[in-house]
Amino acid sequence: MYTARIFLSSLAILALAASSAAVPPEGDQLPVVGKDYQEHVAKGRRLLKERQYDQAIAELEKAESLAPGQSLAALSVLARAYRETDRTAEAIEAHRRFLAAATDPELTAKASNMLGVILLRRTSVEPGDLRESEQAFRKALELRPREACRARLNLAEVLYRAGDEDAALGVLEKYPHSEPADSWRRLATVPVSDHIYDQLTELLLARDPETPVYFQGSVSKPQKISAPQPFYTRLAAKNRIEGRVILRTVIDRRGHVARVEVLKGLPLGLTEVAVEAVEQWRFNPATFRGRPVALYYNLTINFRLPPEAGQS
Repeated sequence: MYTARIFLSSLAILALAASSAAVPPEGDQLPVVGKDYQEHVAKGRRLLKERQYDQAIAELEKAESLAPGQSLAALSVLARAYRETDRTAEAIEAHRRFLAAATDPELTAKASNMLGVILLRRTSVEPGDLRESEQAFRKALELRPREACRARLNLAEVLYRAGDEDAALGVLEKYPHSEPADSWRRLATVPVSDHIYDQLTELLLARDPETPVYFQGSVSKPQKISAPQPFYTRLAAKNRIEGRVILRTVIDRRGHVARVEVLKGLPLGLTEVAVEAVEQWRFNPATFRGRPVALYYNLTINFRLPPEAGQS
């Protein structure tokens, strides 16, 4: 058994979910004609789900050539396919074309945020990229001000990179009271610098010292004191079930596991015994600038049978 912090992997999974959400439903597109067009889009969607990105791009580019700039569905799926293959320039241009045609506020806000993200993920970010990304994040905030915590963090980051720290802090101070410290990590976002994350953490803890934060910047990792081992259920051993249970937890300021969410489970009772065991674990709590804090923390429980287990 060991503890593990699901960091970039969780973010990658959650980023993929966010980018999928930015794709309009099948019927949410501008009028186009032609059976060939629809077939290319459908095939492109299927290939993208199968992670056959180059083939998906080929199909979607054919669809786009039949109705250039007329279909939000083709443009949004094509933009995602470009992102998945690190074709940054093409992804930026596809998002720009999408935003030129989009009218739905929610889709426009998501696409604006993603355009800003891509601009800031370039290997070499130019002043023009900073200006365009700032405009994109401000657009996302304007359209969805109550649901744009990730765009708010992104905007603070771009202002900080541009050298305007006071403006960045002003943006952070408007972070919604209802949003927990890591909401922005659950959806596609720019990698926020330690400095900006520390500023956010300070603001959130001033509002509520029990607010869970994330392991970044000046936040230290909790240290395990005791960790009772989960047992193998009889059925799981008999059926030789092995694997990992991944749990997203909150470790409170006293070092207790206060909340457990199953990210990946196992059958035949192994998920349940893993949760029961973890709830008994104790830690020296995480700290932020010397004081104990609650922390979002992922724990991984490994279940491995010895070679003879479960055999009669």
